[in-house]
Amino acid sequence: MLKEFWTSIKKSLLGLLTILIIWLIASLFYENYIVPSPLGIISNFSDLWQDKAVGHHYYLTMYRLLIGFLISFFLGTVIGILSFILKINNYIENILSLLQVVPGVIIGSFFILFYGVGSIVPIGMIVVMITPIVATNTVNALLDHTKELVEVVNVFGGGIKDIISNVYIPKLYPVFKINFLVCTALSLKLIILGEYVGCQDGIGFLFNNARIFYNMNEVYSYLLLIILTAVAFQIFIQAIFLFYWKKIN
Repeated sequence: MLKEFWTSIKKSLLGLLTILIIWLIASLFYENYIVPSPLGIISNFSDLWQDKAVGHHYYLTMYRLLIGFLISFFLGTVIGILSFILKINNYIENILSLLQVVPGVIIGSFFILFYGVGSIVPIGMIVVMITPIVATNTVNALLDHTKELVEVVNVFGGGIKDIISNVYIPKLYPVFKINFLVCTALSLKLIILGEYVGCQDGIGFLFNNARIFYNMNEVYSYLLLIILTAVAFQIFIQAIFLFYWKKIN
């Protein structure tokens, strides 16, 4: 179990290490007020949490991310399944692909225009940008040779329950894992961008404030916080799905 878990999270940890090494090398060629050393940022990282306001802003960011992702995951899964059942996946994919090419900043600007600054901006950006990805992945998984597998179940006298449990659920399980791994990372980027352009609180807002006042230590501290959060998500999701996979087998 531990070996499989290490294999599943190795890429995430190696990615983190690569980022830190590149950051460290860049800090050797630039002044500290432009690219501070990651060693200094890490050593003073605990000071960031001494300010209770930072914890409050971080909580708001995670709350918005959770709400936005859960809405996107539910809507995307339902749309994907319905488009498969109704055999309208080609039309749905064409519509959803249009949403994917629209830049997040433009979507955020529309939300600000209609609703003003606030939580609706980052949450709305996640829903608009992530739902098409979840829906597309879901319907593509269901279309992957399920017709042949359904025919095999029917040949052996299986009913609709057997088809769902032996064909569709095994097809959906891997795509659920992919959607969680990929879309939580994208959701984190979108939530930071949404708070950056359309909120007066949250980590994205703090990041923007630090940038405006050219406080690079804070800028890179928030950047490190975002990176560590993304890695923590990856490890947590891998652990959950690995445990669940062992449990159902």
